[in-house]
Amino acid sequence: MKTKSEISATELTGLIDGTWPSAQMQVRDGWTWRASPGAGNRVNAATATQPGMVPDLTPPLLMIRAGEAALDAAAEAAGYAVKDPTLAMEAPLDALCAAPLPPLRAIPCDAPLAVMEEIWQGEGINAARLAVMARARGPKSYIMGRLEDRAAGCGFVAITDGCAVLHALYVATRARRAGLGRDMTLGAARWAAAHGADRFVLLVTEANAPARALYTRMGFTEISRYHYRIRDKDAS
Repeated sequence: MKTKSEISATELTGLIDGTWPSAQMQVRDGWTWRASPGAGNRVNAATATQPGMVPDLTPPLLMIRAGEAALDAAAEAAGYAVKDPTLAMEAPLDALCAAPLPPLRAIPCDAPLAVMEEIWQGEGINAARLAVMARARGPKSYIMGRLEDRAAGCGFVAITDGCAVLHALYVATRARRAGLGRDMTLGAARWAAAHGADRFVLLVTEANAPARALYTRMGFTEISRYHYRIRDKDAS
């Protein structure tokens, strides 16, 4: 299975919307508006309906994707601040599935267990974000990571158009530096392959250097990137 060297802005948005869906979406005035109160930027940011176009800057929060330099410049001139540059990275799914994985380290679940919700809540994954996971319509799984016979991490993976996307991967503080993030990623990849995916993508903020280093060691390469632009008066 080959990876793509890069994907278009439209493909990137499709992967996100298909696996981490907003509660409300509406197309108007040249924008695709999203609204999911309390669920984070990804499901509340507006995107240009036609990549490369520069609609009137009315939304308070924008997602600027690769190839949207003109829109980015217009947002900069209008006083929108940059927030959370993020990379989309992909690795060959067959290689991930072939990597060794200790038994019972990453367990797919049909719904989040209470202990998983506790771990997520400690990392800011609130009920609104859990609702995003519940809204995903395609095949999906909640991955529980275990260390020393205890739940110690969790992640969410969903499939759209044959591509699995990993979201919200967190390891409890007590379990870090034990390889659990790697193992949960591998477990998610194995689940994805067993459920019809032929590609495996994840999203990681540029500022998260340890995670980016881990994913690079695992064979992930950048296929796209985006950042948010937020009106200064709306920035927190």
